[in-house]
Amino acid sequence: MEEEKRNIEAEANMANQTKLEITAAQKVKDEELASLKARVKSLEVNAELKAKEIKNVKESQKLEEETKAAKIGALEAEVKRFRPTEHAELQPGWKKEAALRACKSKKGQDLKFEFKNRGGGCFASDSMVRVQYSQGRVTLKSLEDLAVGDLVQSYDPETNCITYSPIYYIIYQDENYRKSFLRELFYQGMNGKEHSLRLQGKHLLYATINLLASVESERPPSTPIMSEKVNVGDVLWLIDEHTGELFPRRVLKIGEIVANVRHPMTMNHTIIVDGVLASVHMHNEWLLRQATVPLRLLYHLSPRLSDFWLSKKAIRTWDYVEQYLLE
Repeated sequence: MEEEKRNIEAEANMANQTKLEITAAQKVKDEELASLKARVKSLEVNAELKAKEIKNVKESQKLEEETKAAKIGALEAEVKRFRPTEHAELQPGWKKEAALRACKSKKGQDLKFEFKNRGGGCFASDSMVRVQYSQGRVTLKSLEDLAVGDLVQSYDPETNCITYSPIYYIIYQDENYRKSFLRELFYQGMNGKEHSLRLQGKHLLYATINLLASVESERPPSTPIMSEKVNVGDVLWLIDEHTGELFPRRVLKIGEIVANVRHPMTMNHTIIVDGVLASVHMHNEWLLRQATVPLRLLYHLSPRLSDFWLSKKAIRTWDYVEQYLLE
């Protein structure tokens, strides 16, 4: 009897042990299932986030493309606006030289329209320069308001000092309908605000085309470069109006606009436009200095001579010739 009782108790204990093991195994399986469900849910959440991210990227790209298309459309509309089509024939070589067009107005008068491509060398006509008058008085003046003989702010590389140099000639002075593609170089001014210099791609300015260029340099480079070679991160040279000294600033971004242009020529070959140091020449500094010697001689003889009809024809002829030779 006692032995049978012990056997029953042993079997009961084994059954309880087996039940506990089964319960423990089921608990482990339940935990594994819960873990798998949590992982699946996490993957689903990640998939949703990824899908939203892809959707945002696509929307951003679409918006960027629409913005770019709108800018291109606006630029093309601006071009069409200032490119006459009535009684006008397109000249070949659009990339090398602008087409000179003439069309009849309603009153039958001939109106000249000229539209340059990106390749010339001019500033936006509403750009500002400092002009010195008698008794040392200095005032701001736009390029379109300048006249031959005005003393404009410039730079003397030999002394590394700011000076004022007379204008001996102004290209496109009498052309009220002249438009051009211009590069717009944005930089941070002394006041911390964003400013820009607008000029054509072949115009020369004093800049350091090196992303690692030091902004601690003491003076501008000795040789100017074409503005089309300037990129974001390159260094321009600005004037500090308080100290009268030049200091470097990096280009923040670059844009393109269409605007009226003017091209003043100074006796010392430099000019400070919208606070930025630039040359008055384009393409090739040395070549243009030699080519403009006759005009400077005429100015020395009499400022009125540099505005003489023959000198205008000469500089216009040279302008067309050098565009073909140097581009």
